[in-house]
Amino acid sequence: MPEDFERTEPATPRRREESRKKGMVPQSGDLPMAFVLGVGTMGLMVLGPGAYRSLKDLLAFVLGNLHGLDLPTLSNWALREFWGLLMPFFGLALLSAVLGNIALKGLVLSLDPLRPQLQRINPVEGLKRVFGLQALFSVLKALVKVALLGAVAYLVLKGRLEGCFELVGAALPEIGAFMARSGLELLGKMSVVFLGIAGLEGMYNLWDYERKLRMTREELKEELKQYEGDPKVKSRMRSLHRRLVKHRMVHRVKEADVVVTNPTHLAVALAYSKLRLKAPMVVAKGKGWLAERIRQAAVEAGVPVVQNKPLAEVLYRSVEVGQMIPVDLYRAVAEVLAWVYRLRRYGA
Repeated sequence: MPEDFERTEPATPRRREESRKKGMVPQSGDLPMAFVLGVGTMGLMVLGPGAYRSLKDLLAFVLGNLHGLDLPTLSNWALREFWGLLMPFFGLALLSAVLGNIALKGLVLSLDPLRPQLQRINPVEGLKRVFGLQALFSVLKALVKVALLGAVAYLVLKGRLEGCFELVGAALPEIGAFMARSGLELLGKMSVVFLGIAGLEGMYNLWDYERKLRMTREELKEELKQYEGDPKVKSRMRSLHRRLVKHRMVHRVKEADVVVTNPTHLAVALAYSKLRLKAPMVVAKGKGWLAERIRQAAVEAGVPVVQNKPLAEVLYRSVEVGQMIPVDLYRAVAEVLAWVYRLRRYGA
């Protein structure tokens, strides 16, 4: 479809979640059947001999006590025993069907597919489903499955054909054992082939599901605006935040003891109090026009401005606003602060 070429972006997690809430998940009708067939065949191989012996003993007991016991009582007991033999097989079939449904799409509980939709009773849409490409693909897929399973059945039965002639005149148990082995071999090989077909169909359905979930660039941008915020608004908010931070820094210059510059491009304001701080702390720093603002604020507040290019560059590069200076800068900063304190002592 032409619109598929526009859907180039993978689905977002929110789009996937909304799709699952609506019951739109990858479907596979063959995978549960393949699980049932495969698990049922293994169940027959493992539980079959014991079930056969128990059923034989049950029939022998019933036939041997038809005249000795009350018929209703005997029939009720026989039915309970018979259902007891069948229940493990029913349980395996139910469990494998559930696993086959969960394997591809996970556990999904949604009532949305049960809601009435006018599109489902639209005759035009119905004709599209019957005569469309999807319907043709389904028919071809069914023909391929029948052909493969038929070929497997033909090869298995052809290999067993010679053994059938050897059973002429054989005892009934021997004939039954031969038929059981042939049936289990046929079921086992058909299960393997059917599971392979179901696996290929499941991968195709997953690919088709991902293709239908894809989004256009406009849809992706719109969703990001709705659930993550408009990028323009977020950029504007970040810009305002940066301005506010810079304004606060310039305002805190009056708390500083000295401003170190390089002298034109960088400015770092330092504050130190023996009672409150263990080491001098950077209360403001800036580059370019912000450095000029810090110098102006220092002049207006009467804070000394010291030109020391190496120290200003190291402080600007290695210490963030609100952090104390590292130990290796103590001596250089102490010399600057000592000079400032001497200026204050002489009232300069």
